[in-house]
Amino acid sequence: MAIINDLRAHMAIYYDNITEIIPKVLLALVIVGLLMTILKYLRKKSVKFVLEQAEDKLLIGFIDSIFRIANVSIGLLVFLFTIGQDEIA
Repeated sequence: MAIINDLRAHMAIYYDNITEIIPKVLLALVIVGLLMTILKYLRKKSVKFVLEQAEDKLLIGFIDSIFRIANVSIGLLVFLFTIGQDEIA
C-alpha cells in the first residue's frame, strides 16, 4: 500500500508540473510563430533586395543560409526565455 501512496504522490507532482508549464509553452509557441514569420519576411525581402544589386548568386545563397540559422537561433532563445528556462539559454 505504501508503494501505491508513493506513486500517487509522484503522479500528483508530475501533474502539477505539467499544468504549470503547458500555458507557458503555448504562449511561447505563439510568440515564436509570430517572430519567425516576421523574421522570414524580413529575410526574404533583404535577400531579394541584395539579389537585385549583386552579381554573385552563390554569395547571396550563403548569406541567406546564415540568416536562416540566425533566425532559428533567435527563435530558440525567445522560446527558452518565454517558458522560463533562462539558465539554459
